[in-house]
Amino acid sequence: MSPGSSTEGYPAFSRSALRENPGKNLNQIETLPHILGFCPYSEALRNIRHHAVSSMLAEALKEVGFSVHQEVQGLATQGSVRRIDIIAIKNNSAYILDPTIRFETHADQPHEVDSEKKRIYEPTIPFYKD
Repeated sequence: MSPGSSTEGYPAFSRSALRENPGKNLNQIETLPHILGFCPYSEALRNIRHHAVSSMLAEALKEVGFSVHQEVQGLATQGSVRRIDIIAIKNNSAYILDPTIRFETHADQPHEVDSEKKRIYEPTIPFYKD
């Protein structure tokens, strides 16, 4: 396979593309996980995908009787502002949901993402309880 013909570890653009897009990094290997997860050129599409998944999840929660609030701002205990994608409430229990779409690179990644999200959102719980 030649460079530019796939995303299997080859740059997905030519030297002429650099002249057309001067901010493009020719040294970045554009794998599918890079393009869908990190590339600044696909950030808008990544955000659209995230919001679509979040909206579908919110609608599904409403269908089973949850009270759903989206894009809720709150304060963490350290004073930082956090925006929660979804807060779902039912039977005096509340759940903070942050749909995350990532390529899995190893077996422990789901646990690592769970821990990461807990570190981010657990400090907001006192704000929402008040």
